[in-house]
Amino acid sequence: MGVSSLAIALLAQDTIANIIAGFMIMVDMPFGLVDMTKLPSGEVVKVLDIGVRRSKFLSEDKAIIIVPNLELSKSKIVNYTYGQKQLNNSS
Repeated sequence: MGVSSLAIALLAQDTIANIIAGFMIMVDMPFGLVDMTKLPSGEVVKVLDIGVRRSKFLSEDKAIIIVPNLELSKSKIVNYTYGQKQLNNSS
């Protein structure tokens, strides 16, 4: 029982980390729906969905890109829309 529990825990480690990262993204809100962002890969994309385990983006060539939240939480994300929202809210 101990070995199988350890194996399950190791297999679930990435899933649990992605869920925690998803909640942190939802709380911190580094990007929101329809924001234009640059992913760690360098692609400029529109945010389509922020899920618990992964987030979904639309690339400039209309491809859907799905990125695990853990990867997003560890990376620099450029949000081109955030600054515009702040300027509009301050006026």
